[in-house]
Amino acid sequence: MIPWLLTLAVAPAVFWMWWFYRKDRFDPEPRGLVLKIFLLGMLPVLPAGVLEVALFNMVPALTGASLLATAAGNMLVVGPIEEYGKYLVVKRWATRHPAFNEPLDGIVYAAAAALGFAALENFFYLLDNGAWLILVRGPLSTLNHVLFSALWGYAVGMASVQTDPHEGSRLVRNGLIMGSLGHGLSNTLLLAGQSESTLVWGPLLAVLFAVFLYRQVAKNIATSLAKSPLELTTKPGYVKDTDSASS
Repeated sequence: MIPWLLTLAVAPAVFWMWWFYRKDRFDPEPRGLVLKIFLLGMLPVLPAGVLEVALFNMVPALTGASLLATAAGNMLVVGPIEEYGKYLVVKRWATRHPAFNEPLDGIVYAAAAALGFAALENFFYLLDNGAWLILVRGPLSTLNHVLFSALWGYAVGMASVQTDPHEGSRLVRNGLIMGSLGHGLSNTLLLAGQSESTLVWGPLLAVLFAVFLYRQVAKNIATSLAKSPLELTTKPGYVKDTDSASS
């Protein structure tokens, strides 16, 4: 049973990793490093869960049944903790690697860490609730994890080509805030759907929000490719300046 559940949990993550990996057309990242970040992305799952439970126990108001309490808990606790955990994996093991050499790499590695996180989280949910839950978590929750992290992944990538370190730090900070808030808002909409009065519009708005995020991430991918220092070398007729390279 466990191998079957693990396969179900990982399958959507593998699909979305392939989807985002193929966007890196100038200098695709080493597959071994992408796999490493994917596996390391699983590391924050348990610490994040423990920290979230501890904070919710410390502030009982965040566990209330009201929509406001749900929003506050997800935007102030769940979103920031989980996104920052994934970010630390990318910062520690991806950004310092020589293969990290263009803006889009930030999105690729953020996607890898997010999908590792989502795969293990999916597995625990399936273990508790049964294999049927993958029908819900597979299409939306797994993709959502990528979209949230791609917001700060874009910022990490763009910061890598900034000459001003303060501007780079600002970009990353704002990206983490956006990713955390997006994560919290999406969770709030999905949890709101558990109430009879919001059964329809909660999940519907969550899907529409995911579409909005996907469109934004698609724009960020296009911008990252346009800002790549490798973009020129892929154009027809490009000839390397051997004289300047040797001087």
